[in-house]
Amino acid sequence: MNSKGCPSTNWASCCSIRNWPYLQGGVDPRTGQYTFSISLRETQANDLQGPGLPLTLFFNPLNKNDSGYGRGWNLQLSQYDIDSKIVTVHSGESFAVTGPVDGQVGLGMSEKKIDSFHFEELGADTFRLVHRSAFRSSRMN
Repeated sequence: MNSKGCPSTNWASCCSIRNWPYLQGGVDPRTGQYTFSISLRETQANDLQGPGLPLTLFFNPLNKNDSGYGRGWNLQLSQYDIDSKIVTVHSGESFAVTGPVDGQVGLGMSEKKIDSFHFEELGADTFRLVHRSAFRSSRMN
């Protein structure tokens, strides 16, 4: 490791994304779209007792919104868009809320095949998403 914190002594190879495990980027061969993500430090909830919340700053060129980090950049957190009825979980999965679905607790998503989270409406534009890991996102409005 050199004096600048790079894992290589050669500056040219140091600038390569491959040398920095918390940086990931690339072109999707199907769409030609470039995406990029920066893994940030995991935060611990409940007085540092957990569960941990992995934070990732993510760039998607299809995201036209500016949520405080610049157009296309977003923290990869669970969120629900009431207008489009799309729920996005912090892992990056997105699902359309379609209504009641047999075998699913709370609001149903017909394309969700793995029971990795439950999504519930608590009333008055307030929702709760509970992950299998017991991590909860409340008041998603």
